[in-house]
Amino acid sequence: MNCFHKCRLCLKLCENTMDIFKDDFSKLITILTGLTIEPSDGLPTNSCLDCVKNVKLSVRIRDLIIQSHEILFKEYLVHHRIESSEQSTQEKVKTHNSPDPTGIEQSSLNCHKTEQSETLKQEDSRLFEINATQLEEHEEISNLPENRKEKKYKPSKVLKKVAKFKNEAEVSCVKKTSKIKIPPKKVTCTICRREVRSNWIRKHLETHEYNPSTCEYCGLVSKSATALRHHVFYYHKSAENEYMCDQCGKSFRLKYRLNLHKKKEHGGTQDFECTTCGKRFYERLHLKRHVDKTHQNQRPYVCDGCGKGFKSQNHVKIHKRIHSREAPYSCHMCGERFKVKVTLRTHLKGVHKVQEEQSVFCDVCNRGFVSEVALKAHMNSRVHETEKCQFCSEMFTNKYMISHLKNIHDIG
Repeated sequence: MNCFHKCRLCLKLCENTMDIFKDDFSKLITILTGLTIEPSDGLPTNSCLDCVKNVKLSVRIRDLIIQSHEILFKEYLVHHRIESSEQSTQEKVKTHNSPDPTGIEQSSLNCHKTEQSETLKQEDSRLFEINATQLEEHEEISNLPENRKEKKYKPSKVLKKVAKFKNEAEVSCVKKTSKIKIPPKKVTCTICRREVRSNWIRKHLETHEYNPSTCEYCGLVSKSATALRHHVFYYHKSAENEYMCDQCGKSFRLKYRLNLHKKKEHGGTQDFECTTCGKRFYERLHLKRHVDKTHQNQRPYVCDGCGKGFKSQNHVKIHKRIHSREAPYSCHMCGERFKVKVTLRTHLKGVHKVQEEQSVFCDVCNRGFVSEVALKAHMNSRVHETEKCQFCSEMFTNKYMISHLKNIHDIG
């Protein structure tokens, strides 16, 4: 049965609402209206998604108007100072140079008038000559026979060539504009095996180089100039609530993230299936990453100390703690330190008998988990959909296990 809530802002009954005291949304309402909203005032605590979107948009427009006003006011002050300084300098020049302007201007005007009259006479004489020659040509043509008149007005070879060239140029222009652009080819990066467009491969290779660059906004140190550009665009150039889900109210900085969220959380379909094990994905990129790392056993991330390869950058980071002897996780009961958080949790359960509170449970096996993230990782592992190969320990669905045994292990 659907549950409807009254929106505090528009008083409509809505099925999809958001808590107004979530993510400082109540502060935005106070900024717009001046009303003080408290959770304990006994009024509805929900807002419909349309009102959430309108409030956020209104706050952004308000900030933009204030910012534009400040910029225009500063420009006005600068412009006003320049005009006042120009007026003062002009007044100073007038006071220093005060001769009688009538004689000078009169003489200059007389000279200018004489020059204009001479040029007008020259133009009139030239036009008279042109008209006379045109009149003579017209009389000569009118006295010719009819057949010679027609020959006189036939286009010359030069005009034909010019017309032909003009037509060819027009056709060539049409051909150029109607030319279909061929998309650039994709090439594979030799470091991470990722497919990149050929015109982007040089910038992509820069992401693998270590050339530290500091963000001027927050001071974050990125490993390269390309990584810094991505950081600035994502965190400082795009708004945190640029795109909002119309079903749950969650906001995203990028439209791609919003579309991926809708696919995963609101009934999207996994259209990309692995032809080896049957695992399905929402994005083509995720499918390719799965094939490269799981079935082709690619290890593009290499440790600088020992040369061992790993599937991800995070695995390299954890592995390097062996060489540096870094142990960032410590037990609060005995002080023992660990390199990985999972090892600390195992230590707490086995040695100190500490049991974590399990708030969410799997619908298939009833196994409990501490958080939704842990439950999602359990479901993504497809532990209930696949079975492990007894020869190579890889996971397959029943549909693909037969072909795997036949093609890889020559069984069946």
